Amino acid sequence: MYYLLAGQYPFPDGSAAEKMMAHQFKKPESLAKPCAGDAAGVIALIEKLMQKKPEDRFTSVGEIVEELPALRAEAQ
Repeated sequence: MYYLLAGQYPFPDGSAAEKMMAHQFKKPESLAKPCAGDAAGVIALIEKLMQKKPEDRFTSVGEIVEELPALRAEAQ
């Protein structure tokens, strides 16, 4: 989802080991820059999915599904 909006992977540079470390410890560039606020709800959802700490992410698929109607309304 990040790639679809940003046009690049969250951590595009470096070796495979560097990319694995980046996924564990670095925060990717915010999607707000490349998307220029076009889809604030979708950006917030993706960024929450990518949080490093489990307690900062959704706790279930059901929580994500609950967000979808608002995202759909935002898109219309």
